[in-house]
Amino acid sequence: GIIDKRHAAVDSGDEQIGVDSKNRREAQAFIGDDTVIWTPMKRGEWNDSVSEMTAVCTSAMLRKFKGDKPFIAPLSRAYIRDRVDIDDPIRGYQMRHSSGGWLQGFVMWTNFTTWTHFFRWDSLHPASGIPEMLRQHRRRDQCEPLLLDHDGTLARKLNEQPRSGNPSDKGIVFDTVAEIGLLGGLGCGRLLLQMALASIWKHGTYKY
Repeated sequence: GIIDKRHAAVDSGDEQIGVDSKNRREAQAFIGDDTVIWTPMKRGEWNDSVSEMTAVCTSAMLRKFKGDKPFIAPLSRAYIRDRVDIDDPIRGYQMRHSSGGWLQGFVMWTNFTTWTHFFRWDSLHPASGIPEMLRQHRRRDQCEPLLLDHDGTLARKLNEQPRSGNPSDKGIVFDTVAEIGLLGGLGCGRLLLQMALASIWKHGTYKY
């Protein structure tokens, strides 16, 4: 993998790492001499991190756990391993302590893939949950608009994207649609998400 010291510099520019200026305070906690950004280049490097990634997700949830109901880990080790084994291509970042190597957060993305010929996006279907969210929003008479595909325009454009493949082999792949498959962090999740979105945008092949 590649350890990017440029991102670890305190004076790294917001644009370089895709950090929103409003979230600069959160970023500063991780952009310094104690943290490096590692880019795993091989699937095996991600596989070696599966247990750590599971532990980070569990620890992040425990920090918010109030004890009023049974604790359930947010992501299982089996699910994380499946994503690492199946996703192709596999791209992403890890934040690690510069000297101890401890994992602080991770994000992983790939091409959107489904396992049926008959998959379609439908924001207007009741099962999507969007119509009900809109109804509740109107009942509360809230002024701020919801950022939802309220008229199905986004779903229609996604359904128009080219796709190829076989569900019995490597799945039906949408080369122009990116999917963030895994994200976990101990206070750095927003920063990692912004970095991923910036990289997806710069990649040039994705429209969504």
